[in-house]
Amino acid sequence: MHADKTRTGLLWILPWLLGVVFFLLVPLGMSLVTSFTDDSILEPRAFVGVSNYARALGDGVLWRVLLNTLVYSVLCVGASTGLGLLLAVLLERARVGALAARAIVFLPSVLPMAAAGVLWMWMLSTEQGLVNRVLRPVLGLVGLQAPAWLQTPLGAMVSIVIVSTWQIGQTVVIYQAALRQVPRSQLEAASLDGATGFARLWHVTLPAMWHVIFFSIVTGILASMQSFVVPYVMTNGGPGISTRMYAMELYERAFLMGPQMGYACALAWLQMLLVTMLSIVLFRSKGKHAQRDGGRAA
Repeated sequence: MHADKTRTGLLWILPWLLGVVFFLLVPLGMSLVTSFTDDSILEPRAFVGVSNYARALGDGVLWRVLLNTLVYSVLCVGASTGLGLLLAVLLERARVGALAARAIVFLPSVLPMAAAGVLWMWMLSTEQGLVNRVLRPVLGLVGLQAPAWLQTPLGAMVSIVIVSTWQIGQTVVIYQAALRQVPRSQLEAASLDGATGFARLWHVTLPAMWHVIFFSIVTGILASMQSFVVPYVMTNGGPGISTRMYAMELYERAFLMGPQMGYACALAWLQMLLVTMLSIVLFRSKGKHAQRDGGRAA
């Protein structure tokens, strides 16, 4: 009987298992093998050992691209976490127009990222963009010029961070759900002890929803480390290579420069290794944080 149930269960999940094997494991294996070859697609591949990995580690441009990606990730995750928490708290405390406000906050996340990039590229245009049309009269009063958003390295990085942070509707929804799970008894006890609103938020609410915040930070880092669409559409990695992201470099190496499929596969595996290491560091830091809090509670 037990064997029959096992056989039936395996038959039910067989389509999923076949999908994992043929659409995940097999491509992963093929890319790993390709990373050790000099594969230009159009010519027979040649085994080159770890030459592609050595080339990547010695590529100065790649290190600059990696730095851009890390800076972008830190800015995006920091901005989305802080702004998401602020909006979630404000929406939970809103008494008038709360439903409409939630819809307005969530609406940008429905827009495809490519469309959002094109929209903001026009809005941030130096001469004709809506943002500078609004800022120009205000800045003119103090003798300043409207910023060239997409023409300077700093402005371009800030621009793509703004667009990425603009689509935080899903993060706000998750934070709102977490806020509603905070035990009311703890908040009432803190109020009776004389804690102010900010003190209750800092010492009660945020610790109670830390696991949700941590989940948002981890997923945000993983997503931003693979960012491609917004910087590709808005700046194409410019000016220069100031906003070129790791995924853009991988794409160009694979399909535009050569192509160099073997080198691109090596870049992909290095990216996966980096993301895995970051995830391990984050989860270990979460474990230490939990142990420290547990020790204080004891």
